[in-house]
Amino acid sequence: MKTTLSNNQEIEIVKNEERRFITVTVNGRKVITVSTSCTRESILEEIEFNGLKHIKEPSFMDYKKLEDCAQACKALTEEVIDAILAVKNQKEAESVKSEEKETATATTIDEVVEVAKGIAQERGLNISFMIRENIIEGGRNLKTSESYEFDFENQSVIYDKTRDKVASAIILEAIDKIKASDSPKSDLNQTVKYYNVTYDKKVGGAGNLVVKARNEIEALKNAANICFTGSNFRDPVVVEKQDTFADIHENGRCGRNRMN
Repeated sequence: MKTTLSNNQEIEIVKNEERRFITVTVNGRKVITVSTSCTRESILEEIEFNGLKHIKEPSFMDYKKLEDCAQACKALTEEVIDAILAVKNQKEAESVKSEEKETATATTIDEVVEVAKGIAQERGLNISFMIRENIIEGGRNLKTSESYEFDFENQSVIYDKTRDKVASAIILEAIDKIKASDSPKSDLNQTVKYYNVTYDKKVGGAGNLVVKARNEIEALKNAANICFTGSNFRDPVVVEKQDTFADIHENGRCGRNRMN
């Protein structure tokens, strides 16, 4: 998406679903990059830390008062943030419209991949699951070329060279598992529990965090929403009641609203 700011600069905002980030550029030069799970607060925090590169800020020479210049700078920053959020929410709005036409519960490709990874790991299967647009692809054994491609949008196998077509079978099982956990009937009989979720840190190594959830699938979703730089969320284990990250933030013992 392209838009023109009040300073007459045209910016382009591109959302990369596969890598989960949004990039703002001016004439091909990067201004800022944020996560696709960003909020207004997190974008502002990133701008305050790294600034808006290549954006022409108002000059105090054009204003009689410094506070007027500061207000203009703030307004320009808000324009950039609004543009980013518009791109972020664009696909989400389209998804909501499509959900109204469908009776089945919508399932995202990211959720399916995370659950599929967990299933494969539980069974000791070394299968990779990667996302390319609406395609889940990967392989089981690079030496024997056991690769596969799965069309997520149409929920159909493009091809599967893994032994016994185990890769596509796991993906279909993951989809069914998520749909079952999201069904209204299952929610009625589920109470909120505390789950310890393991994940891979961006800086390397494994991390753990405790979240509240009604089931394992919801625990993985909640963990991913809290820690947007983490990956491979797995092994949700029920634990005794204890402070979650959300509890710590609510009680004023944490200065940020997301983990890194």
